[in-house]
Amino acid sequence: MNQLPKRSETSPDHRWKLEDLFADKGAWEQEYAVAKQLLNQIGQYEGKLADPGKLKECFELEDELSLHVERLYVYANMRHHEDTAEPANMALSDKSKKLSVETGEALSFITPEVLSLPDDQLDKLIDNPELAKYRFTLSRCAAKRRMYFRRPRKRCLPKRATSVRRLAPFSAC
Repeated sequence: MNQLPKRSETSPDHRWKLEDLFADKGAWEQEYAVAKQLLNQIGQYEGKLADPGKLKECFELEDELSLHVERLYVYANMRHHEDTAEPANMALSDKSKKLSVETGEALSFITPEVLSLPDDQLDKLIDNPELAKYRFTLSRCAAKRRMYFRRPRKRCLPKRATSVRRLAPFSAC
């Protein structure tokens, strides 16, 4: 019975050319350090996104950070999938996944903060020429806001108090 060769035994012509992303693991680690540094900077914008200049800086930092995190993630996971039995590749993949989660956590304040702005202020941000690159993103935030916060809410409980009393035995309280 023929056995499949180990990944390290296959011809380089039949492997991904990951050197196009990072020359070696050292280069990956350097970019990881840059991403961690950028990640630590994002918190300075929390509570300041009503200012168009700060919002633009925050979006630009988010863009830059996202590009680094995505490159790190793609490389680490492709390296892991080359040989899933290799512990070093698994560790690199786990490290990139952790960074991705930390990034999502650090950026999680942006959408709620933009959604909390008054309608007229959000409209001004959408029309601001300095934020033209982010007009689509801001417009989507405005659309989400209208969709989620402007609809009349459906009544969940019956109008009659007697109906509520009948449901009381089944309540968890």
